[in-house]
Amino acid sequence: TGSGPTSVTYTLPVPSTATPWGSLSPVKGSGIAADYKLVMDIRRFDSDYAGGATPSAVVEVSASLLHASDNIVVASRVFRQAVPATATDVPSVVRAFEQALNQLGHDLGGWVLTSGHAHRPGKR
Repeated sequence: TGSGPTSVTYTLPVPSTATPWGSLSPVKGSGIAADYKLVMDIRRFDSDYAGGATPSAVVEVSASLLHASDNIVVASRVFRQAVPATATDVPSVVRAFEQALNQLGHDLGGWVLTSGHAHRPGKR
């Protein structure tokens, strides 16, 4: 206790899409083999006042894209979004978190597609 921040790592499925280089990860139990796995570590998920009157919703995620067959890291990156809340009430802060998560998800999705395409089989 009190020894520092806690880190939780999740392996999340990425919905399979038709791409020229294979699938990222299918829905679990679909019977389709994945070419890649996305592993994410949530580093920050908090409201930060940083000396101001209203907080910013801060979300920071470390992501790694791995080849599913051998767990070799294809790419890794830290994503961070900070969105200021419009007020201090709970609904305003929740909206800021929603915006931060949406932006982070958009950035993450584009990075996964670009990174997977750059490291597709035969290009390694």
